[in-house]
Amino acid sequence: MSGPDDPLHPENNRDKLRQGELFKADGMRRAEMHAPVSWRGYAELAVRYVAERRERFTTDPVWSVLESWGVAMPPEPRALGPLMKAACVWGWCEPTGETHKSVRPDCHRRPLTVYRSHLLVRRLSLPV
Repeated sequence: MSGPDDPLHPENNRDKLRQGELFKADGMRRAEMHAPVSWRGYAELAVRYVAERRERFTTDPVWSVLESWGVAMPPEPRALGPLMKAACVWGWCEPTGETHKSVRPDCHRRPLTVYRSHLLVRRLSLPV
């Protein structure tokens, strides 16, 4: 038995996969809705700031930049997820398919997506 109702192969159940994707999209929409507009503006700037300065990055440096700017955490910290998805749509970065464990204590070393920047500004070294 290896069909959609096989308990050993739940990945074959297309209905559950579709439902999971719908729940994911709804969760991201709700997380984004609960983030203050002002926070989102700062978060967009922080993502762009990091993407212009790092070839590869996770959301850890984005949170670090927001903290260094004195920006308070949004009521729903998952609000950065939809913003990263938007940054990919805007062409700022793309997921590499790799993960790195978070260094933020509140993330409990969970794996984070590694993004490749499309905005990296290469600094030219001029001869002295």
